[in-house]
Amino acid sequence: MLRPIAYWQNFPKAGDVATIWGGGNPVLWWGALTAVTITAVRAFERPSLARSFIVIGFLGYLGLWVWVGRTLFLYHYLPCLYLGYLALGAVLADCWQGRAEPWEHLAIILTLAPPAILALGVPIALGCLAAILITYAALLLKSHQYAGRMACAVFVGTAAAAFFYFLPLWLAWPIDRAGYYQRMWLKGPGLRNWI
Repeated sequence: MLRPIAYWQNFPKAGDVATIWGGGNPVLWWGALTAVTITAVRAFERPSLARSFIVIGFLGYLGLWVWVGRTLFLYHYLPCLYLGYLALGAVLADCWQGRAEPWEHLAIILTLAPPAILALGVPIALGCLAAILITYAALLLKSHQYAGRMACAVFVGTAAAAFFYFLPLWLAWPIDRAGYYQRMWLKGPGLRNWI
């Protein structure tokens, strides 16, 4: 997600632009990293073959590419991402079914902070996250299961919103220039550039 590639672009001098952009859904991609971390902690606390497979597979496949000196592309990371999605699905299912611990709920919710800050700006994002955390704390006092369901629902809802937000970039749907540049979250001096 630091250096996605534009596979095709149509940027006329005026009017709408279109692109096929090789970046993923930041909510899901960053959520997968959080889920693999949670799964690794669970694998140490409560070992199981499935958890160990996900963590060892993720780290092992990622480790293959650490030593490569040439430029790496998106498809080099995809097998890791699929294992991350398995971990994310398991963690979200555990949140929904009341089997996840509160720290796991909070990790899933706090994973939303970077995409929220990049999409909405710091003041609005922090306000939204504060409202989510206050609601979560109130639900946790009443029912552990409802708090987990809330964490799961907020994450899935945010991932769905990000999916529809980035969909024009993945399908080359024409959008205005302002909309295109709003979706290019990382831009500017000193940053990895999405443009």
